[in-house]
Amino acid sequence: MCVLICYACTFRRTEPDAYPLRGAYATTAPLTDAEKAQRINLNAATLEDLTTLPGIGPKTAQAILDMRAQLGSFRYIEELLHVRGIGQKTLLAIYDLIYVD
Repeated sequence: MCVLICYACTFRRTEPDAYPLRGAYATTAPLTDAEKAQRINLNAATLEDLTTLPGIGPKTAQAILDMRAQLGSFRYIEELLHVRGIGQKTLLAIYDLIYVD
């Protein structure tokens, strides 16, 4: 018998110190309204919004939406590393194009 484990179900939220990219790439200053207007809010994005990001296709975009539904909302951009299909390379490519509010 084969047992499938839902990857998203095994996710546990961790504190920001657990995210290695946070210290290297995150800014400490909050984004201005002008900066937010040029980025995609992960907590309000649609499937279509997410597929405009480099390296994010429909399946990965749906996985992001599924993770958001499970969490209620994202607290940190780095939580995307728990989405199947997103690794550090992809996260770095989209880091300056997204935000969490």
